[in-house]
Amino acid sequence: MPRNRLNAAQVRAKIRAGIPGRWGDGNGLTLSVDKAGNAYWLYRWSSSDDQGKRHEHWLSLGKATAETGNLTDVRSETEKLYALRRQGIDPRQHRAQIKAAAAQRGRLTFSVAIDEHIHRSSRQRTDKQGRVVVRGWTPRYRKTVENAVARHLSPDFENRPIADISPPEWSRCWDRIEEDAPEVALRLRQQVSRMYDFHLERGECEANPIVRRPKPPAESVVHHAAYGNLQDIGQLLRDIGISKLGEPTKRALWLGAHLALRPSNLVNLRWSQFDFSGDRPTLTIARSELKTKIGSDFVVPLSKPVAAMLHSWIEADNMPPNELVAERYLFPSERRADSGGRRLPITIETLEKAMRVTLKRRNLMTVHGWRASFSTLAHEAVRTESGEQVPRFDSNIIEACLDHITARGNAVGRRYNRASHLAARATVMAWWSDSLLVAERGAEVLQLRRDEQ
Repeated sequence: MPRNRLNAAQVRAKIRAGIPGRWGDGNGLTLSVDKAGNAYWLYRWSSSDDQGKRHEHWLSLGKATAETGNLTDVRSETEKLYALRRQGIDPRQHRAQIKAAAAQRGRLTFSVAIDEHIHRSSRQRTDKQGRVVVRGWTPRYRKTVENAVARHLSPDFENRPIADISPPEWSRCWDRIEEDAPEVALRLRQQVSRMYDFHLERGECEANPIVRRPKPPAESVVHHAAYGNLQDIGQLLRDIGISKLGEPTKRALWLGAHLALRPSNLVNLRWSQFDFSGDRPTLTIARSELKTKIGSDFVVPLSKPVAAMLHSWIEADNMPPNELVAERYLFPSERRADSGGRRLPITIETLEKAMRVTLKRRNLMTVHGWRASFSTLAHEAVRTESGEQVPRFDSNIIEACLDHITARGNAVGRRYNRASHLAARATVMAWWSDSLLVAERGAEVLQLRRDEQ
């Protein structure tokens, strides 16, 4: 059998190019590059079953690095595996025995265990007819998990035996990650727990130290952190304007403040939902996309400042008129796209992290908190009537601006009472936008006055 078909320069070139494919070096040694550009060394051999049918087997020899290609090492490993086969020993069983012995001695490290878990989870399994029975991870998701492991877990646990990492250590690790990225912490907990379960079944560790945290009981009302005065709100809006956040994130935070939408509806806004044709620009959200599924579509009246800002975004992006009717998202992500290449919207976690970390508003303000701020200040607004101060807006109109079911009574009443109160809600939304703009300019006005003195 021909051997040493590849040289170090060829291996480095193929790894750096990242083009998917497999290249044989001889003696069963194969260089494999997957769709995500990850390179691995594989050992291939075949064997016959009791009926004489031939079966092909693959064994991973680890990652191939662009710096050296690991060519000398894997060729040496291949010779050892070939010698085992000549002795009638299955390389896979031999590998399992070595791993079991290493685990018993406490030498199965986290880096080895998690790499095998990722590789195993990415494989696609088919039956004898070639039909897919288990779909592995997509290259994009695999890369996401690998990056998360390298950033959050490897610095602490890379070379430590998995049997030596205690439950309190893992708990402190999850608490640290959850402070900045709750979704990442949840994803990593799931994968590390599955990694331990696999090695536990094979007798390579004694227990799974990942404590499964009970799901907290659902609360009837969730209280989101929110500002209750325009001074703090104005400072937050100014901080958003001068921050180094991406343009889609800045725009989403600004529009979320002015429209007081639920975060799930905010991030999924599309240009086709806006109507600028009439005297009163509007935004329409289908009832199927809202939290409450009973009633007609939710029409949001747009104030003049909001309509002007939306037009400025259209001009800044040089958006053709046909894209306003297309299903293009208002806040497209720089990294996420669907199978057709259309950019998907930014996530709620992106906005929440911007509020917590970049804008330093942890436990002070949330994206959902704009709704609480709007409701609080609108209910506190007063006007003078016959020498007395009375509420400026009707409470039902304020709740209708937030699409709350209490605005129309119970579910039965909501089915019959379909009044939208659009004109009254437009007045409230115009007052809210004006209040936000005045609050945002407040510090600048005070500074000018100080300079004049």
